[in-house]
Amino acid sequence: MTTTRLREFTAKLDRVRRWLEAEGRDAVELTRYAWLAWLLGGAEARVLAAADRGSCSVRITRDRVVVVTNNIEAPRLREEEDLAALPVEWEVHDWWEPPLPSQAVDDLPPRLRFSLLPEEVERARRLAGDAREAIETVARFLEPGRTEHQIASRLAEQVTARGIVPIGLFVAADERGKQYRHPLPTAKIAQRNVILSMVVRRGGLHASLTRMVSFGPACESMHQRHRAVTQVHAAMLDASRPGATLGAVFTAAQRAYAEQGFSDEWRLHHQGGPTGYEPREVRATPESPIPLEENQLVAWNPTIRGAKSEETALVTSGGVELLTAGETVASVQWPVSSRVARLSDILIL
Repeated sequence: MTTTRLREFTAKLDRVRRWLEAEGRDAVELTRYAWLAWLLGGAEARVLAAADRGSCSVRITRDRVVVVTNNIEAPRLREEEDLAALPVEWEVHDWWEPPLPSQAVDDLPPRLRFSLLPEEVERARRLAGDAREAIETVARFLEPGRTEHQIASRLAEQVTARGIVPIGLFVAADERGKQYRHPLPTAKIAQRNVILSMVVRRGGLHASLTRMVSFGPACESMHQRHRAVTQVHAAMLDASRPGATLGAVFTAAQRAYAEQGFSDEWRLHHQGGPTGYEPREVRATPESPIPLEENQLVAWNPTIRGAKSEETALVTSGGVELLTAGETVASVQWPVSSRVARLSDILIL
C-alpha cells in the first residue's frame, strides 16, 4: 500500500463522514461499482465489466469501515487489489449465503466525487494518454474494405492491450456517419470515411474521444461541418471553468452552433457533460444549475450531421487541460481561455 493511496482513501473517507454528519445519518453502504472504485483508489471491485453493482460493498459508519464480500472475491480483493493494506474490517460470507442485512443506504450525492484528488488526476492523465494512443493507432492504419465490426475489433484489441475496459465502441462508415449519432458497429464496409468514437474505463475512471478518418481528400462539405463542430467544442471548453454552470456551458454551445449556421443541431444529440466514475456523471442541459468544480473531468461531444468532436478534459482555474488531445494526428487550433486548443482534425489517409 503506497502512502499516496492511503492518503487518497483517508481524504475520501473524510468526505463521506462529513456528509453523514451533515445529513444526520449513522452509516452508508456503498454497493455500486462507481462508488467502490472511487473510495478504494481505482480498485477493480467487480466481476462483469457491465455490472453496476460491485463484487463487494463497503459499510461506513462514524468510526468503522467494513468490506463485505463473499469467499470467492475476498482473496483477490485483498491480494491483487491490495485492499488488505487499507485500515478496514472484513466481513466475509460463503458464496451461497447472503450477506448479513444492513440498514445503511447507498445514496451518496455524486458531487462528492466530482473534484479529483491529485492521485486521481494523474490516473486520469495516464488513462487519457493510453486511450488516445489506442484509437489513433487504429485510425492511422485504417484502409478501405474493412467492415465496421472489423474496425471495432481492432479498437477493442488496442484498448484491452493497455489494460483498459471498452465501455462503448462506435464506428460509422461512409453515410452512416450522417445517419446516426450512436453508430453501433455493423457489417457495413468502409469505402470513403470512418468516424471512430469510444468510451473506455480503467481504475473506475472514464475517458471519451472521437477521431474522423478520410480515405483520400475529404470533400469540402465534410471539412466545413468538421471545422464548425470543433468551433462549437472550443466554445464549450472556453466556458468550462470552476463555478460555471452546465447550463452556461450549454448556452455557449447553442450560441456557437448558431454562429456556424447549424442552429438546431444541438437538439439531435446530447452535448456531453462531466465525466469521471461514470461515462457521464450528468448530462448538460440548457437550464442545468450544477456548477463545474476545480479538477473535474468533462467530456463534451458536440455533433453536426456527419461530424463530431470529442475529447476528455480537466477543468482547472487556469483553463481546461485537454487530456486526450495529442500531436500524432492532424489538429485544428482555436483560442480557449487565453490558450490554444488543439482539437483533432480529419485524418487524411
